[in-house]
Amino acid sequence: MREKSVVEHVGKGAARATRRQLRHKLLNEQTAYFLGRQLSPKMARFYARTKVDVILSEGSTEVNAHGRGLVRT
Repeated sequence: MREKSVVEHVGKGAARATRRQLRHKLLNEQTAYFLGRQLSPKMARFYARTKVDVILSEGSTEVNAHGRGLVRT
């Protein structure tokens, strides 16, 4: 049996996917934080979106923020 080859992502599509993964990860973290503060789910998501927009506009401090660590070989 042949093993499946691992595909390396390169190009603009991979960069977009990586940004989307980072954004969704941050949104989930912030939404959980605001839900813990007894807000409604809609209000928690709104506050999370605004906070993530600020975080991303100022630049992330994560090592793998630009997807360098997400490429599998």
